[in-house]
Amino acid sequence: MAVTLMRTSDVLHHAVEHALRPWGVSPEQYNVLRILQSAGAEGLPTLEIADRMIARAPNVTRLIDKMIEKGLARRERCGLDRRVVRIWPTGESSKVLRPT
Repeated sequence: MAVTLMRTSDVLHHAVEHALRPWGVSPEQYNVLRILQSAGAEGLPTLEIADRMIARAPNVTRLIDKMIEKGLARRERCGLDRRVVRIWPTGESSKVLRPT
């Protein structure tokens, strides 16, 4: 049964990769965009994004860096605690989340 689940997971993962290919977004990046969309105007700290992810990503910071380079997210350090970095989706991310 475990092998069947693993194989099904792999098939679904490849189908999602194929569907996201036109936007140049990985399934993990799509997951982050989905999480950020639900966060609203306050954005989310990087560590909270990592906690909410469906599949664990070993380097969420690098994942978010790539999203910022693509114009899908933006980041700011918190004024009260400079160790906290908050992330927000950009308007460009809505094209990935709700394609026309």
